[in-house]
Amino acid sequence: MNGKREETNAHGAGRVLSYEPLSVHCDACDRDYGSWESFGRHVDEIVDKPAATRQEAVMDVLADHLGDVDVESGFDPYVTDHGRIKCGCLAEFGDITEWRAHLAQAIIDNIEASEEGSETRDADE
Repeated sequence: MNGKREETNAHGAGRVLSYEPLSVHCDACDRDYGSWESFGRHVDEIVDKPAATRQEAVMDVLADHLGDVDVESGFDPYVTDHGRIKCGCLAEFGDITEWRAHLAQAIIDNIEASEEGSETRDADE
């Protein structure tokens, strides 16, 4: 899986196994949680975890901002009725240059936040 959207979709669909006591099951991990709060923390940990490699960091950005090929998710980039570009992350841009700059910055930021990027920064210091 790549991107926060895919991770959230995979892990964000908890289902209740029982109400007394409450038990929420994560199908993606095949684990049970005793409350919606603990299940939510589980999803937050997965989504907040940085990419392990630079390649994974770039793949995550592409998945979040460009979406999937031939999938009708409604989140893939498109041109709005007002001629603005709506990115897969739901941000809007006035022209293609602004959108490309947004993608480039998102890639740079995600690489720097990745575990591999952190190791490179630490070695430089």
